Amino acid sequence: MLRPEEFLRGTRLEVRVDDPGNAAGAEVYPLDIPAGTAPGAQFTVRREGASAGGVLTVRATVRPDPRFRARGSDLRCDLRIPSALARRGGPAMVRGLDGMVRVQVPPGIARGEELVVAGEGLPTTRGGRGDLCVRVMYQPDVRITRRPSGDDPR
Repeated sequence: MLRPEEFLRGTRLEVRVDDPGNAAGAEVYPLDIPAGTAPGAQFTVRREGASAGGVLTVRATVRPDPRFRARGSDLRCDLRIPSALARRGGPAMVRGLDGMVRVQVPPGIARGEELVVAGEGLPTTRGGRGDLCVRVMYQPDVRITRRPSGDDPR
């Protein structure tokens, strides 16, 4: 499992194999994940030593992240905005993989609506990047006033 940033920048992992049939003990193999790897990509690791001739298949998956939810190469996140911004619309900033990303909030946007920022997601298998899908969240303004009535002594 890789952090979302590791799909973009690449990383080096260690693959550890605990095989009870191998008297030599655990096997550890380096695995280089190149920059631009798409989620779901598979890598083959050739085993050595007592298990020579065997191979391992390792699939790159996205590690759960508190900022993003991954669906394929698309990333999903929430953007909390003030209700005044939802009413009038305007620019807002959301954190993406490469830093802050500007999104344009349309006037009158409803809670839970999604804004799509093309090309700000994870790498795709065909080159390029998926999208960043931003769900807009806000609390509506609530105003409580006292309604005058004939029974009110004031």
